[in-house]
Amino acid sequence: MANKIMAAVTLSIVLVMGVEILFRFYFGTRDRLVLMETMNADLVASTYSGIRYPMSVGDSAAVERVLADVRLKMEGVEVFICDDGQQIIWSTHTEKIHTIMEDSIASAALLNALRETLQTGELSRASFEDELEGERYLVTIRPILNDKDCFHCHGSAKKIIGGMVIRTNAEVTLKAVAAARDRTIVITIFGIAAIIILINLLIGKFVRRPVTRLADNAKKFADGDMSVVVEVTTNDEIGLLANTFNYMVMRIASFSKKLEQEVEKKTILLNERNMLIGCLDRANKQLRDLDLLKSKFLANMSHELRTPMNSVIGYTDLLLDGVDGPISEEQRNSLQRITTNARHLLNLINDILDLARIEAGKAELDVRGFSLRELAISIRPIFEPLVAQKGLSLNVECPEDMPVVYGDMDKMRQVLVNLVGNAIKFTETGHVIVRCGISRRGVKPGEPPIFAEVCVEDTGIGIKEGDLAKVFDKFVQADLSTVRQYEGTGLGLSIAKQLVAMHKGVIWATSQYGKGSRFYVLIPLRADMLACPSKPVVELAMADGLATACNVPAERFLQHPQLGGKPTTCWEYIHCGETGCPAYGSDETRCWLILGTHCKGIGIAAYPEKAKCCRGCEVIWTLVLGGPVSSEG
Repeated sequence: MANKIMAAVTLSIVLVMGVEILFRFYFGTRDRLVLMETMNADLVASTYSGIRYPMSVGDSAAVERVLADVRLKMEGVEVFICDDGQQIIWSTHTEKIHTIMEDSIASAALLNALRETLQTGELSRASFEDELEGERYLVTIRPILNDKDCFHCHGSAKKIIGGMVIRTNAEVTLKAVAAARDRTIVITIFGIAAIIILINLLIGKFVRRPVTRLADNAKKFADGDMSVVVEVTTNDEIGLLANTFNYMVMRIASFSKKLEQEVEKKTILLNERNMLIGCLDRANKQLRDLDLLKSKFLANMSHELRTPMNSVIGYTDLLLDGVDGPISEEQRNSLQRITTNARHLLNLINDILDLARIEAGKAELDVRGFSLRELAISIRPIFEPLVAQKGLSLNVECPEDMPVVYGDMDKMRQVLVNLVGNAIKFTETGHVIVRCGISRRGVKPGEPPIFAEVCVEDTGIGIKEGDLAKVFDKFVQADLSTVRQYEGTGLGLSIAKQLVAMHKGVIWATSQYGKGSRFYVLIPLRADMLACPSKPVVELAMADGLATACNVPAERFLQHPQLGGKPTTCWEYIHCGETGCPAYGSDETRCWLILGTHCKGIGIAAYPEKAKCCRGCEVIWTLVLGGPVSSEG
């Protein structure tokens, strides 16, 4: 900056002094020439007054003395007195006498002016510049008029009897101007040098040194030295800048200290959080192990209880049929109670066995195409006695041109039976309707559908909004107050969820508490959807949504997951569509299939409704992000 200031100041001084020299030379030369013209005019007047009388009386000697005196006193001045024929009669230089003016004057303009003056007695210009033998002259002309004192020699007919020409050498004046110019240039050069040196010293002291110190301290501050202080010696702009820098250092140092304290606190909290997460991971693993152990225990116990329970039901039926003889009405009522409760217990045992088989991965699908409309109609006879007993209506609304769906027909029948049975159980008045149709979920506009949709609607007691997420859990009824009023195993919806997940479909519920519920099921329209995909399904919009939600690059979700440093798939790690995904079964938070991370679902929803749920999914964080589940999810 100091160098730029120096350059600007130097350039300004040079320009100002250059202009001054030019003006001084131009106007100085012109002023000297004007002064010479004035002096010539005065000399013409004084010389003429000195020779006028001697000429009138014919005293040539007096005229010569006047001219000699002019030559003696006025260096570089020549005076010529000529007649009207331009012949020189008297002159300060006697060698010019009896010559003509053309021999002494080179300027054609001046000769023409002299000729015109001798003829008319009038002057167009008083002074002229002439150059002779390389030297410049200033020439002044004055006509000599014929007055009455001259009539005795020249008569009265002539108006002009001659002229006087004074020629002054201008070289002396021009040399003086040039010398003055040269002196000015020399003085200017030395003056500029002195000014530059002085300004440089001042800038160095008041600008360069303070700015350099400030820059050095700023570099130290940038390298981490928070103790730097710039000494303030002036109250000008540099001093203000130094004060501002010191204030900035103080504020940043204070903020840095507070930040370090906060980082230390956050580090302690993070370590504690990691310890808690580790404890939670271990607890979750223990819970999963306990859940698996529970399932195995229930499966084994159910299997062992099934045979004696069938025997109890069989012998009770024989007694009711009177095989061992007639029974009283009181005995019949007791036996019927035994049969009813035994069948209820057998249904519970069968449900537990089915659920255990599905969770163990031993349930297999017999995939084939079948009519969803015929399947829905076929379950009506199962519930006709119960529907008639409760005074309800059970309707099936499926179009006749409903396309073929693919899956295990027996297992899908069990799903519909569980849903319809559940709807009838919790409906006291009104109706239950089974609707079938084509779903647009999972496809973009213009693409062919991939799912058929079944909706089981009832006008029962409904489900509270906060209970919708847990209706598909095992051994759960949404409202605990209904457990005693409506008997059941609490496994029907959980089994339905697992069977739908095996079909790569989705099940969810909507409800208005006190007005009824709707349960939806998606069933594939293509057989290839039921096969485990050879390549993971990529949903770019969902990957971008998860990248934003989890604050990681989207490429992390477009790579194959790894477990223990080896490529893996979700179904080798956890069945998120069965037990591992708490959001499964909700209308707004369904499972996804992103590069194998969610194997039991398929990309049937549209971003962003699923990103928030998947952000907290243990599978996503463990396999894709390589860490424990986020506490924010």
